[in-house]
Amino acid sequence: MRFVWSAAALAVVGLWAQAAGADETHYENFRFGQTAIGFGGAVTGFLAEPEAAFYNPGGLGFLERSKFSGAINFLGRDRRIIRRWVSLNDGFSPEKDGRSQDVLTLPGSSVVAKSLFGGRHIVAFSTFLYSETRDKFSGQLPLNEDDELLRIGFTENLEDRMVFIGPSYAARISDRLSIGASVFYARRTFSVFDQFTERILDPEFPADAVGYFEVQEQLQTTDGGLLARVGAMYRIDDHWSVGAVIATPAIHLHGKARYNYRIIDANPSDEEGDEDADLERFFELNGRRAARTQYPWMIGLGASWANPGQWRLATSVNIHMPLNYARVDLDSEEIADDEFASFVADVERELTINASLGGELYLSKRWPLRVGLFTNRASSPAITSSRSPVPRLPHVDLYGASVSIGYEQDGSSINFGFEVQAGAGHETSLDASFTDAEPFLRRRREQYRGVFFVSGALAFVSGKAGELIEIDEDKPNKTE
Repeated sequence: MRFVWSAAALAVVGLWAQAAGADETHYENFRFGQTAIGFGGAVTGFLAEPEAAFYNPGGLGFLERSKFSGAINFLGRDRRIIRRWVSLNDGFSPEKDGRSQDVLTLPGSSVVAKSLFGGRHIVAFSTFLYSETRDKFSGQLPLNEDDELLRIGFTENLEDRMVFIGPSYAARISDRLSIGASVFYARRTFSVFDQFTERILDPEFPADAVGYFEVQEQLQTTDGGLLARVGAMYRIDDHWSVGAVIATPAIHLHGKARYNYRIIDANPSDEEGDEDADLERFFELNGRRAARTQYPWMIGLGASWANPGQWRLATSVNIHMPLNYARVDLDSEEIADDEFASFVADVERELTINASLGGELYLSKRWPLRVGLFTNRASSPAITSSRSPVPRLPHVDLYGASVSIGYEQDGSSINFGFEVQAGAGHETSLDASFTDAEPFLRRRREQYRGVFFVSGALAFVSGKAGELIEIDEDKPNKTE
């Protein structure tokens, strides 16, 4: 089945492509694998596919053969809107929304799982794109103040990527019970560039004189850590199955941050004889600091009821524990006070519960139709105050749905479908007037994302070839 193999190969290549997705305040940004995508992630209690390495490693123990599985999302659109993003907040000056949107090619996952000793033991190696963000906002406002023409502008470019990669192992204790564990190296790369500009045209200045003031902030971080997921899957009977998984916090391995802050003041002087005032003023700070990303404890529970080969219903609940940490070690003597809202050094994550519900109906023996509903609620605290002295992480609760149709044959399968997420909440943006002790304003934030996806799996061996390999493994060693 060449098209299945091609789809899986594309997933491996696509995993390293540029992408965009949900921000770091969410835990259920992506679903991995053909069944999980179609079920909206409601697979903790039944999944016997390679992607069980992420959802519940105990499910790997029920794989019947070695498999490769991969997924890629494509032809999608990601839109983010910040209402009244550029604003003086004075009630009469014009205001401008911030908009960021991309046509997406989103990588997903790739997993290689190997069956050993007649299927009683499974080892796997996986790569999962856990989170991906790319925001690009920019906006300008022309303002008339007295006889001056004032133009203010904001630019915000943010990219944030988290990837999990690592091995898994599962053992089938009996025909009904399997346990397993995954260990992931979690790597995160983050960068943000913010800029505020102010240009003034004053008739009292020479015709070629333009007042210019600019503040820039740039931060880049790279960090990594180790975390684990331990799970169990139990098949009660031919219809019912349940599963549970626990994810641990990460053990910090490395992390570094580079920080640059600069001010450029090129406003002409209106004082006679002040020759120095007409020179460009420049101030810059640079710093290298430690950086880290921490992940909370997570408990996942799932259950499934199926009429094999005809239909299935499944549900899952994931409980993410509270967590507080400093993402970057900032020193007030070396690092300037934060002037922008797009980077928050002190991360606070609250107790977050997400749920998913999925269903599957076989239209015929080889054609499953799947639908799923899921939540992707924000772990950051809700922004309730209209003003704040410090920036806050965005808080947008997302809700999503998916639908897919697949084709299955012995040893291979492929699925096509569509997923959408949407939600609204708040974030903080900078008051462009700079006149208040609490310069960060609460603004409405809207997020929309829809993507088509393709996912496939391919067994390494099938039919007679697989039987010969298993027979050969069971033969006694003649040298013993």
